[in-house]
Amino acid sequence: MFKIQNILLAVLALAGQSVAFTTPMGTKVTRSMPSKLAAKAKSVAKVEPEVNEDVTMFDSIAEPIGDISILALRLATCSLMIHHGFDKIQNVDGFSANVVAKFFGFLPGPPSFWTLSAAGTQIVGAGLLTVGVLARPVAFSMMCTMFVAVIFHL
Repeated sequence: MFKIQNILLAVLALAGQSVAFTTPMGTKVTRSMPSKLAAKAKSVAKVEPEVNEDVTMFDSIAEPIGDISILALRLATCSLMIHHGFDKIQNVDGFSANVVAKFFGFLPGPPSFWTLSAAGTQIVGAGLLTVGVLARPVAFSMMCTMFVAVIFHL
């Protein structure tokens, strides 16, 4: 029995050095020593293929579709904001009297100032956001304007 173990260990040691048992390109080899055979064998190689989970066959299609979708959402949102801004400019007195003065009377200054500032945010801000200039500050100001509008409609 002892001779068979020695022969098997010798075969394993030689097999690890043989060209026939080398690892293919792109694989990761880790070496570990079995507990009983650690003194007799050099080491046994475990072959673990490297898998790149970040890359799929749909990446070449998904990225442009995602970019086009985000562009479409941004353009649709900005066009709606511009539309609502022009509505405020066309009827400053009506919006100031019926909305700002009535529901937001606690704001300092004349109601027409708040109407024109909301309209300016919606028109100029939407134009800037469409082309991507000062996107974060513009998006924050538009978010504040829409937050006030949501409070009004609740």
